[in-house]
Amino acid sequence: MEAQEEQMQQDNHKIGFWQLVSIVISCELGSSIFLLPKELAQFGFYGLVGWIVGGIGAVMIAVTFAFLCSRSGITGSACKYVKMSFGKKAGFFMNWAYWCAAWMCNPIIISTSISYLMEATGYLNPITQLMVEIAIVLILTIINTRGIQVSSNVEICLTIFKILPLLIVPVCAIKYMSLNNITSMKSNYDASMIHVSIFKIILLAALKAFWGFTGLEGCTSTAEFVKESNKTLPLAIIVGTSFVAIISLFNTLSIFAIIKPDQMQNIDAPFAHVMMKLFGENIGGIVGIMTFVMCIGSINAWILFSGQIARSAVKEEMMPEYFGKLNKYNVPARSLWISAIGTIIILCILKLPFLNANAISDVVDMSVVVYIVLYVLAILSYIKIMINNKEKSILHHLITILALVFCIAVLVNTEFKSFAFLAFMFTTGVPAYIITARNASKIK
Repeated sequence: MEAQEEQMQQDNHKIGFWQLVSIVISCELGSSIFLLPKELAQFGFYGLVGWIVGGIGAVMIAVTFAFLCSRSGITGSACKYVKMSFGKKAGFFMNWAYWCAAWMCNPIIISTSISYLMEATGYLNPITQLMVEIAIVLILTIINTRGIQVSSNVEICLTIFKILPLLIVPVCAIKYMSLNNITSMKSNYDASMIHVSIFKIILLAALKAFWGFTGLEGCTSTAEFVKESNKTLPLAIIVGTSFVAIISLFNTLSIFAIIKPDQMQNIDAPFAHVMMKLFGENIGGIVGIMTFVMCIGSINAWILFSGQIARSAVKEEMMPEYFGKLNKYNVPARSLWISAIGTIIILCILKLPFLNANAISDVVDMSVVVYIVLYVLAILSYIKIMINNKEKSILHHLITILALVFCIAVLVNTEFKSFAFLAFMFTTGVPAYIITARNASKIK
């Protein structure tokens, strides 16, 4: 009887399906939906094609992760699969880069949220902007140190608030759409001049678009706190990613169909521009606040995500014990605060006057490469499981191979600096690896 009561109390502190779906949606549906139209506009019509390719690739990867969760019997950080198939060292360094990339996304989302907030507050000077950005990091980090149940409940509320405008805009935008705006979009890339093929342009656009889906596997790091994780996690990954793909596609199409191609690259907040065109210039402030809150939801999800990566990794000896030290709310507070400090440092760097306008775009590309490399290794892990289990399902084989081909095609067409950044992140993990290895040898 006491054992049953204890089990019920544990279940009451676990998160369910809809909380997981909200985490998946918020990890993926962040500032990307507001930034991507402008980023993809440089590719012209091929930017939209690249978005579709990236969306299909993301759904296939999500389905592969669902297969992996259900067939391997392993739930937790995605890097567990890397460790399982490629050894401790590969798992450690991939996890280190993965953890770094998780919190490195936040400065981009925070900067975007402030640009929209200024639609309501008016212009804020760089120092004031930085103070507001730091306050956001500190407040959300404090919320996440209060326990996963608190942060996941906050996430459900923010996700509901987030998706409502994204459902309304495509419907209301129908009468203002012009397909000519989409078909007349021109690429900044002249294939005859710089020898860039259409195929490569589409893959470059797909790399940008895929940023809107990074974190699709994020909820796997919360497995310890999930009811029936072997069943709930795979379904949440597929439902969340599919929803994001559909809602993002309709909103991106709406923006491309309303804003003229020659104006797109000169508009910093295309989503706000479209909403003001639909509902009047006077709602600019309301739109700014709404978008700001939507970004806050994504930041909260990424902070939760980064903390759980560290917690899961420490248990697998893929991070130093220091990062996994739990507070009274059963949260790895130290890793959360280290992530917060790193986020604040990057926010300060982004304010440096000599950085060009491509700095944020470069951070996006570099972070996406980390995730795609992880996805390649996880997919290879599943292929190994299929071979060992003599998997006969043609559908499993087809989806897995297509997901792998998509990831490799994008990586092959990625700029060298993104791989240099990945190598740099691996290098920064060397001291942590030495500390972890020494601690493990002492325990043995």
